[in-house]
Amino acid sequence: MHLLSLEERDQALHDPHGVIDLVEESQEFLDAKLFDMDQAFEKVASNHPYSLKSLSIKYVSDLRLQFLRAERYNPEKAVE
Repeated sequence: MHLLSLEERDQALHDPHGVIDLVEESQEFLDAKLFDMDQAFEKVASNHPYSLKSLSIKYVSDLRLQFLRAERYNPEKAVE
């Protein structure tokens, strides 16, 4: 283990523990993912009895980001 580079050591230690690499959350990245999530939401909204449109903008934005992060920025999974 001591012969590995720092990067290789970090990778070897993180792999068995399921630690994932962090995603750089630039504003452009978040805007694109939120847009994709809105598109995915529109596809399923007609069959769903609840709507996010009745909630406050801030609450919905925070909620959407939480779901996106939980699903590793996959908009379809976040909507589900």
